[in-house]
Amino acid sequence: MSLPNKTITIDCDGVLSATAESILTYNHHTIKWISADINDITNHRFHMIPKFWLTIDEAKDLWYRFYEQSSHENLFPEPGAIHAVRDLKEQWYRLIVVTARVDAWKDQTLEWLEYYFPDMFDDVVFTNDLTSSAKKKWRVSSRLWASLHIDDHIDYAECTCNYVVPTFLFTKPWNRVYTVKNPLMTRVQWWKEVLVHMA
Repeated sequence: MSLPNKTITIDCDGVLSATAESILTYNHHTIKWISADINDITNHRFHMIPKFWLTIDEAKDLWYRFYEQSSHENLFPEPGAIHAVRDLKEQWYRLIVVTARVDAWKDQTLEWLEYYFPDMFDDVVFTNDLTSSAKKKWRVSSRLWASLHIDDHIDYAECTCNYVVPTFLFTKPWNRVYTVKNPLMTRVQWWKEVLVHMA
């Protein structure tokens, strides 16, 4: 894949960090006392997963409690992410994290990124999803003149493609049923596939 410039924007949760898997491990593979595995996570919005019967507030509390406690000890990276990001950095790509996380989790996020990905990212942008100050990921990527965006959230991936930013969509249980139609979107299973496409 030939990119017109060397800027790549990369999502954090589900792309750099195995967040859903880590939340399940942290909660002993239960949600609201119901047994759960990764294939049960069929939506980013946990309150929209019928199996768990969570209210919006309960779902938010689940995420907030995890993020407030999260560190490199209980939030682990996606398989192959460290090697792949290092490889891209060594190829002189400008790598920018664009995450939907809120500013309240900024310190923990930056510490985690520095622990697993030291000196690999040029910047980290928090879009504050679901808040009054939320920014659109596609707008951030466009303003950064990104030639590629990497995400696992289908809504964000679709928007970046619609605004003519090629996107790699990491296949996850919460986007598996989606049929890729936009020619600017490419499904990937693993980070090694990203490197293959970038070769």
